Amino acid sequence: MRTLQPTKVLFICHGNICRSPAAECIFAALAERAGVLAQFEIDSAGTSQDHEGSSPHRDTQIVLRERGYKVFGQSRPIIKRDTAHFDCVVCMDQANHRNAIAFGFLPERVSLLLSHDPSATDVEVGDPWGYPDTFAGMADVIEPACAALLKKLLERRARA
Repeated sequence: MRTLQPTKVLFICHGNICRSPAAECIFAALAERAGVLAQFEIDSAGTSQDHEGSSPHRDTQIVLRERGYKVFGQSRPIIKRDTAHFDCVVCMDQANHRNAIAFGFLPERVSLLLSHDPSATDVEVGDPWGYPDTFAGMADVIEPACAALLKKLLERRARA
């Protein structure tokens, strides 16, 4: 029996302090609860360097903790090494999807997070930056999309 390497998943948004770290924390928690965390390497990054080294946004932390998620990570920009390292690059919106491909990620590895959730009514995870009342709504759409993504990646691993 062949041992599969972990599937490497990178979540991307603009500043890497709201949406992508929320997705990283939620996806990691879902994988841990399913007993499959060791099958994944999970990270997040931003297409800008605006908040490099910062913890997730205060309101992101509040919403995640209220829902029982561990909060971790520090903002970082995408780097050239990421383009070859990650198997699955998951963007929060179309602008960052375009930016990820322009940066050098292979288009077949890049997707929009909400494209994985068949029940999603939007294409993009809205940026809550500057709108404190929208952080809960951000998590509301990220949670089912991360669950659907996890299911899809586990099915792909089972076929490999």
